[in-house]
Amino acid sequence: MRYALRCRVCESVSVAEPLDACRRCDGPTDVAYDLPALAARVDRASVAAGPGSLWRYDALLPAVTRVDYGAGWTPLVRAARLSEALDIDLLLKLEGTNPTGSYKDRMATLAASAAVDNGMTTLCCSSTGNLGHAVAAAAAASGLEAIVLAPAGLGAAAVASRHPGARVLAVDGTYDDCRRLELELGSLFPWGFVSGNLHPYAAEGAKTIS
Repeated sequence: MRYALRCRVCESVSVAEPLDACRRCDGPTDVAYDLPALAARVDRASVAAGPGSLWRYDALLPAVTRVDYGAGWTPLVRAARLSEALDIDLLLKLEGTNPTGSYKDRMATLAASAAVDNGMTTLCCSSTGNLGHAVAAAAAASGLEAIVLAPAGLGAAAVASRHPGARVLAVDGTYDDCRRLELELGSLFPWGFVSGNLHPYAAEGAKTIS
């Protein structure tokens, strides 16, 4: 396997799977790669030959399935006035050009891909807006059920109106209340949770900005 999970605390390495925390010490986990093997097969030319999305970095991402609805490959635009004022060459990465308008599309893409890889049928998140939009879009692109927990109000209404296929649960409370409910659901259902058992994979999607 070209990637695994490594605990940040005890540094134990385990097979890649949907996991909220290290089985040995309950610490947070990150994706670990076989870097020598990657160095032998990945170079600038192979990346440049990839598609116009974050999947141009396919060999550097922890997924077999490619859920692709256009996230990534956002433009860099030079900020002329700021460059002159700061005496540097400043480029801005325009993440608003992602499909649902934020970098969260990158995270949702990898979370959905990991969910499909592991035979899950439901993708769930807590959100005040952007992540909910991204998860709903990624779920629609991959055939997964989307469940979004959002504080009652404009955030929940916006996700529901833009993504009629998603199940948006308006929670009478704050974002923290949504997260607490999400943790309870995680103990009851074999779903994929973007901020839970799929977080190591979603985090790798965010890294594709750089």
